[in-house]
Amino acid sequence: MEDTKSATLIGMLDRGTVQTEGSKENHTPGVQYKLYMDAHSGGSKVDVMRYHVTTRYFLAFLIRKPLVGITLYQVLVDLYERLKECLSPSIDCAVALQSYLNMVRLVNVPNEPRAAAGLLPWSEDVRWNNGCREAVGMYEELSHLQESADISLPTTAHLDRAHLELQARIHEAEDHLSTFYFNDAHFSQEDMSPTVRAASVRFRKILRQFYEKEYHTWPIRRGRPGLWLDRILVGRLQEDFNALYEYNVDRKVEWNGDDESDDRKDRALLNSVNALNFGLDGEDVRM
Repeated sequence: MEDTKSATLIGMLDRGTVQTEGSKENHTPGVQYKLYMDAHSGGSKVDVMRYHVTTRYFLAFLIRKPLVGITLYQVLVDLYERLKECLSPSIDCAVALQSYLNMVRLVNVPNEPRAAAGLLPWSEDVRWNNGCREAVGMYEELSHLQESADISLPTTAHLDRAHLELQARIHEAEDHLSTFYFNDAHFSQEDMSPTVRAASVRFRKILRQFYEKEYHTWPIRRGRPGLWLDRILVGRLQEDFNALYEYNVDRKVEWNGDDESDDRKDRALLNSVNALNFGLDGEDVRM
């Protein structure tokens, strides 16, 4: 408590009484304190109850324990106000609370729409841009929750637009991954040599057969409504393509600086610094 440099807490600590009850046999070694945090006099029952509840929040904040409350947004609002009362004026309470949320892993909340719905409006209050990155992806679940009423209308409109944009991008990715043909990453068919075109077709066929064997059908969930490309599948594909890249690509390849011809981009030469042979299917592959 002394580390908080809070005059309120240090004063309470100074006014604490040394615990001396009980026999010496049952007495725990060391100095023990009783800390009294009495609610302000003259308040209503609701105010007194809120004071005691926020005291629990504050102690949980100090010892980095999870919070318990009706809604996350109300918990954060009450705790933030209590921090401004108890902590030193030199401490940025918003930053301190953000650090706490990161430590107890309440910032990254995938598949937890209630947590996202509570975190987002508080982020609006304190202008914390990275408050909830998953809200767009969970917008459909989030919009049906009672907690979504705490989110402002402008932010709700932004979420709706961002959700539609995300859906369009996922549809585009699904179209590419269903056939493994990435037209924005390939040369046009007329620019490809027959050897390169055949290699591309074989590679796509290998990928299709592999994932059909893994998931029994590809794309998965064919014939069912909704998107089939989810977080879990994206993680799996990322790992697979990463491993494939590491297996096939020679990282110790450098451009040959001796080639000064005008059409260097079209017929750039490669040197492997580890003296291994490097090549593709066909000598006329454009780099």
